[in-house]
Amino acid sequence: MYAQPPENTLESLVHGMEMFDAIEFDIRLTKDNHVVIHHDRSVSIDPSKRKDNPTFVELWELDDLLELGFCSLEMLLENKSIQKSVQEQGKVLIVESKRPSLKIKESGGWFARKKHDTHMGALMKQADELLDQYEIPKQSAVHYAFHRSMSRAIKVGNVQRNWSTLLPLVRPFAGRTTQRILAFPEYLTTSFSRMLKK
Repeated sequence: MYAQPPENTLESLVHGMEMFDAIEFDIRLTKDNHVVIHHDRSVSIDPSKRKDNPTFVELWELDDLLELGFCSLEMLLENKSIQKSVQEQGKVLIVESKRPSLKIKESGGWFARKKHDTHMGALMKQADELLDQYEIPKQSAVHYAFHRSMSRAIKVGNVQRNWSTLLPLVRPFAGRTTQRILAFPEYLTTSFSRMLKK
């Protein structure tokens, strides 16, 4: 009997690509400037197992995250099944870049907006270079993010693939309920029916 593997693991992504025409996954930039596949701002492990390690993904080194079972973007791209799906079968990689917590000073904190763009640009540039290294066709991958100044981040990173800004904007702080409350006004003005009229 099939048991669903944990989200954002190599096993789950390979299975998803076998079943569908595309997979979507989230990426973050580690302390040592590697791209790791990880959704949440906090490392997704039981807090009791974190010991003296930092809370946020961006403050960890890649090897330490891999030891916990997380997957790097390079691990995904070097997988033969993924390569065949994208290069020969025309399947698509949808890459969502994640902003770090505003509590991380290196990312710009609350007010240094240019640093937000610098961080996002660096993350997408690293991802784009890996996509090129593993010969992923330009049309077979797209970048997107909940980042208002996505166009500036794309320029900073000199990203060559297609991209999009996700709306309504989800802020990189607070919990799910607060994020939804803050996003609701923008949702009302960017509903699908309204966008079709533009």
